[in-house]
Amino acid sequence: MPERQPPIEVLTDSEGEPGRWLQLVRDPKWRGLGVILIGTFLSVIVHNIATVTLPSIAADFGSTLAEVQWVAIAVSLTTAAVVMPAGYLADRLGRREFFIGGMALFAAASLMAGWAPTLETLIAARLLQGVATAIVGANGIAIAVTLFPEGERGKVLGLSSGTVGFSALVAPAVGGIIVDGGGWRWAYHALALPAIVGAVGAWLVLEAARSPESAEASGRFDWFGSSAIAGIAVTLVLGLTMGPVIGWSEPLVWTSIAAAMALGGAYVWWELRTPHPVFDLRLLRRRAVVTPLGARIVLLMGLSGGGFLVPFYIQGVLGLSARDLGFILVPGFAVYTLTATLAGRYSDRWTPRPFLIAGPLVGLVSVLALASFGSDTPLAVVVLVLVVNSASLSLVTSPSTNAMLGAVPEQVYTVAVAFMNLAGTICGIVALALITAIVTAVMANAGAEASVSAVASDPTTTSAFLDGWRVAFLVQAVFMIAAAVIAWMYRPTSLTGTTQPE
Repeated sequence: MPERQPPIEVLTDSEGEPGRWLQLVRDPKWRGLGVILIGTFLSVIVHNIATVTLPSIAADFGSTLAEVQWVAIAVSLTTAAVVMPAGYLADRLGRREFFIGGMALFAAASLMAGWAPTLETLIAARLLQGVATAIVGANGIAIAVTLFPEGERGKVLGLSSGTVGFSALVAPAVGGIIVDGGGWRWAYHALALPAIVGAVGAWLVLEAARSPESAEASGRFDWFGSSAIAGIAVTLVLGLTMGPVIGWSEPLVWTSIAAAMALGGAYVWWELRTPHPVFDLRLLRRRAVVTPLGARIVLLMGLSGGGFLVPFYIQGVLGLSARDLGFILVPGFAVYTLTATLAGRYSDRWTPRPFLIAGPLVGLVSVLALASFGSDTPLAVVVLVLVVNSASLSLVTSPSTNAMLGAVPEQVYTVAVAFMNLAGTICGIVALALITAIVTAVMANAGAEASVSAVASDPTTTSAFLDGWRVAFLVQAVFMIAAAVIAWMYRPTSLTGTTQPE
């Protein structure tokens, strides 16, 4: 592992002025963090870029909506399938090497996407981007937190989460400018350059980041556990995303979900018995591990409806355009960027617990406010509530990761972050499927069509949508209460299990 550096002291130049920024540039741990944040930025923007490119891609290839949706789904599918095995291997074979390889693969896949002659080739390139994202994402965080002293871990995670928010903030605007100016292909080509810079930078400034404690396990790869995780992710995501499209009674849907459940059971049975599991599930017996993990994933379940239902409300009920929707979401992304950075920094000083509790309570306020929305809700109120909704997630993201990493051995940092991300992704998809089923069931019961155009044009459909909207957000309020209760149970502990003072 790279040698930990002491905290940076402020230097002065010849005129007595602080030279802190110059020292930051020269300090190896800050240079390393800068490289890692390039990977973090790309890991987020690769998901968001699909939003602004899909219409042009569909027109270019003459594809249907059902076909072109796989351009968006492909990255999430392979990221979910590969993130755990990638973290497992990185912890054993070398985090630095995996990070460099992931950035190089990301660059190659982005160039392949921009040059894709067919939709199938583009989807294949997006699948490779998902693999690269899985390698870079959790692995980058694990490297970053080991570059700094333990007391600065939250600050590093806060900067990482702030980068996530910044990426989500700029992706639609920058992507739109590129698509309008040069076409959708250049939006993917543009991702290759920072990936190349990140790969070269990591090769130059990162030291070997392999945990010496795991050297004896480097040749023992848990093939069954890794395959089971990939199978669970693929079958569950496939079933839950295709359900609303082709119908929940279709064999593809229910067999996919059943296969995911069977694989889940086999995975738990195997991981509790194998000597070298992908992720040691026995760690979940520690309250300091399971409570931040539980608070985060249940919070994500409580937020899943916002991202999906809000566009229907903005465009269908309020009658605003897609461009208006983008501007309405910008303040929330901006607040997330700022709040996530500060929450990470102060979770070092105050412990993560107050943030883990505050996040769901703030989220509870936001979802109850969303449940009260009607067709005449002022736009300013809508924007304010969405800002509060974004703040709830930003209060939890960095502190929950900080709390979990503080309770697991350093040699499993990458796979621990990967497990947290995968659990959040899967539970968020489950909650989204539940929310979709609630809204469509309420609308179907009223004889209404669940589409943006119908919600916008037919008062009866609008009323039915708002009825489903209210029920959905009241259900999400229950998730928020559960997340707050779980967070209240969290206590920071050392790896030996003793409670640390707060």
